Amino acid sequence: MRGLSKLIAVVAGVALLVAVAGTTASAATVTTITSSWVPFAFALSPGSQSINLPQFDDSGGKVLTKVTLEMSGDIHANVVAENLSDEAVSNFGVNVVGLVTGQVKDGLTTLLNLNLGISDAAGPVSVGAFDGVQDLMGTDSHDFGTLSYSASNSVSRTDTFTYFIGTGTIPVLISGNGGFSVSGTSASDIENTSFGSSGSARVTYEFTPEPATMALLGLGAAGMWLKRRRGK
Repeated sequence: MRGLSKLIAVVAGVALLVAVAGTTASAATVTTITSSWVPFAFALSPGSQSINLPQFDDSGGKVLTKVTLEMSGDIHANVVAENLSDEAVSNFGVNVVGLVTGQVKDGLTTLLNLNLGISDAAGPVSVGAFDGVQDLMGTDSHDFGTLSYSASNSVSRTDTFTYFIGTGTIPVLISGNGGFSVSGTSASDIENTSFGSSGSARVTYEFTPEPATMALLGLGAAGMWLKRRRGK
């Protein structure tokens, strides 16, 4: 009876160790693969460009658990504005509002949608009253130079990974629109050149080894436990 009780205890111990080791291995072996940043640049407004990011290679039984799209981008332009009112102003400024979007779609189904909302301002500065000539020059005008405003964001999904798995690439459509306005005066003119958006995007895959690999790790731990018991 004593031998049987010892055997039952050993079997129970092995089963427990396999379960615990498997769970521990699963938690400890979560791994990430992050692609290089892929640049984009296009004229506004609006404008767009398609870039390609790598798919997740699940060879070797890797199990994909999470996909994250990251994007950093800006809206930029060279801006000159003119005061067309009959009064000089001291709070003459330029406002910019824009949106840059990154989308991953499988046909008509949107799998990832990432927005960069951009809003900022330049100024204020002092300018004179309208000089009678609408030419974006003189004391009634101000050259704000190159204005560039940026933002960054990320979005993730934790299910429906079929589109992301393979050895090819995933097209990501980057699109944007935006505009500038003048503040501080009742009448104005504005000109922007080299108006565009630029930035970069990348994808990160989070995965675990195949279940069979984790089970082997658990069995290995159980084997070491048995070896120690026999040595006692």
